[in-house]
Amino acid sequence: MNRHLRRKTQKQQNKVSNKVSNFHKSLLNAIDLHSKKKFNEAENIYNKLNQSQPHNYDVLRHLGILNQDLGRYKEAYNFFIKSIEVKPDGFEAINNLGTVHLFNRNRELALKCFEKALSIKSNYIPAINNLSGLHHRLGDSKLSLKYAKLALSLQPDNILTRNQFAKSLILNMRLDEAIKIFRTL
Repeated sequence: MNRHLRRKTQKQQNKVSNKVSNFHKSLLNAIDLHSKKKFNEAENIYNKLNQSQPHNYDVLRHLGILNQDLGRYKEAYNFFIKSIEVKPDGFEAINNLGTVHLFNRNRELALKCFEKALSIKSNYIPAINNLSGLHHRLGDSKLSLKYAKLALSLQPDNILTRNQFAKSLILNMRLDEAIKIFRTL
């Protein structure tokens, strides 16, 4: 390859690299705004990113999360489905879809989603916590505690994990242990 062609190729690669870098910076900015509850600003950025890359798993999933946070469960569901179509083994989106099913009181589908997410990534704390919480709601004290213990073994300092473990202890009539945990939260 001659020098002129190498330079031209390098310039094209740099342009692509800058576009990718700007895309990810914008996505991180939108996630940050979303976490600060600046929903309109975050949604505007997510939508622009979605227009430029309509099959981007992360953008679709975060649009789903945003819609879920805004109580727009049908839209959230649709974004999670689209993100799973893009990445069928996207355990995060599968878990998120399970939470939408919980909001819609479809515990059976929620359970399937959480279990599938966990089958893809066995140490995914959100799915483990969701399984513990769902079994808690179903009154299955043993499974609730099983998943709570698993999550706690993986992330003993995670507040959500410790909270779910304490709730599971209560369901298992281990009130003194639960109270000790709640006091440390």
